[in-house]
Amino acid sequence: MSMKTEHNRFLDDGWWIQVSPLSEKDSGWICGIYRKSDKTGNWLTEYSRKFSSPQACYSWGSTIIDSQVNKNKMI
Repeated sequence: MSMKTEHNRFLDDGWWIQVSPLSEKDSGWICGIYRKSDKTGNWLTEYSRKFSSPQACYSWGSTIIDSQVNKNKMI
């Protein structure tokens, strides 16, 4: 699955991954995982974590979102 396809799937499920470099050189990347509120439509920060590469951010984010989506399907 391409990264674009995967991220469109996340949006369809109400999730978003944001990855940004930290301000100091070689200090890493910050990953935020947001969930869209069913009640208000606002994006809420559910998780955040620092990584050494953007690829690691997306990998972690994908794992978290997949586990949350699957958990919600079981309920």
